[in-house]
Amino acid sequence: MGCGVLLLVPACAGLLAWLLLRTAPLIDRLVNEARAMEGAVRPRPPHVSPPSPGTFAVELAALETRIQVSEGHVLEAVDTCMDALALSRDLSLGGGLHGSQLSASSQQLVYRPCAEALDAAPVERKRQALTQLARLREGIAPPSAVLREESVFRQLTIFGPDFFPPEAISRLSPAARKLVDVHGGWSFFTHRIGHPLLRRYVWRRNSILFDRMVAVADLPPADRQRAFTRIDADHALLAGYPGTESAVQYHQELAHLEPQRLQALALIALVQVDIARTEQGHWPATLPAEPASPLSLNPIGEREARLTPTDAASAEHALTITADTGR
Repeated sequence: MGCGVLLLVPACAGLLAWLLLRTAPLIDRLVNEARAMEGAVRPRPPHVSPPSPGTFAVELAALETRIQVSEGHVLEAVDTCMDALALSRDLSLGGGLHGSQLSASSQQLVYRPCAEALDAAPVERKRQALTQLARLREGIAPPSAVLREESVFRQLTIFGPDFFPPEAISRLSPAARKLVDVHGGWSFFTHRIGHPLLRRYVWRRNSILFDRMVAVADLPPADRQRAFTRIDADHALLAGYPGTESAVQYHQELAHLEPQRLQALALIALVQVDIARTEQGHWPATLPAEPASPLSLNPIGEREARLTPTDAASAEHALTITADTGR
């Protein structure tokens, strides 16, 4: 059996320990930098010793969380998973579509280890986690922000090298100037395609398309799909021409954001239900108001319940909740 990163088998214990040890200096430095950013969920005072290794590389953090839970270090496990969730969120900052996809995929890695840690945590740590989870959820970029960043990126990289005058490029930020300098614009293609006026039309068309997408991007998915379909219909001229964008294609690309948001809600609901079970001595009859629409609570017995998405297509994100010991 191979040593998968998240597979805990005795034969892999030495390798995993070596891997965590070797990555510790880099991870500690990156965690310190990330915690200094606005929105960090657990800033570290200067007098506190460096955190345990594994809290930046999200995959390693997921592993470390499970190791800590299995060894009974539940408080440390919650700290680790919170850092991992925060850092997976930070991957989306300024990254447009690619950054949001990285953020969603990395959160998926730590989702279940974090649920296990939160389920096992004492009630007071659960209460603290609720505040942290709420901040993390608020920090997930909405589709409108993702598309706004993507619009800027596409215009700089595809059209900037050809059409931005030097004085305009000089006013860009260093990072934006680098995008214009590094990417080849229309030279991505084997040759320059079409008359410059036609390429300028495509630029203007795409810019308007993105503005319209941003305005309706935060609608529920089904409503967004209909709105994006209308946008494409209104911009059918030259659709499919090299460099032109498709709103419907971006709707499909944004699909990864829905599971990410559902997972964020599910972790909050898990903690809320677990606290209610501890305080009341029985499972609550209903979920708290906010996550009630995408999730349902199904008690399996006195000691266990299942948090299930109401949409059957999202059933893979269901979580099991175990009642705290003694209640």
